[in-house]
Amino acid sequence: CVIPADGYYEWKREAKTKTPYYFTKEDNGLMFFPGIHQNNQFCIITREATEKISKIHHREPMIINSSQMNNYLNIKKDGMEILNSIKPPNLKFHEIAKDVNNPFNNDPSIINPVN
Repeated sequence: CVIPADGYYEWKREAKTKTPYYFTKEDNGLMFFPGIHQNNQFCIITREATEKISKIHHREPMIINSSQMNNYLNIKKDGMEILNSIKPPNLKFHEIAKDVNNPFNNDPSIINPVN
């Protein structure tokens, strides 16, 4: 499966605190996460973080572009060949408020940068 998103959250751990960050593509385009699914459940495929992202977290979701979607969705045998050919896009990120951790905070301003 492919999961569309315009961004994702990741938490940076420092000592006893965790700080949330919001990640988007540098061009602000839509992201497509390759995943696996069964019944009504899915899991996003991750990879070792790039050097830039590793400052926040050691893993990051794989992101495919729209031209790679058909190949990924129609895997015949060796999915690793396709997954290994995926180059991560350039991402940007910024710190956001810890309010993002509360599901009752459902407002677009939740992803605004912390001053």
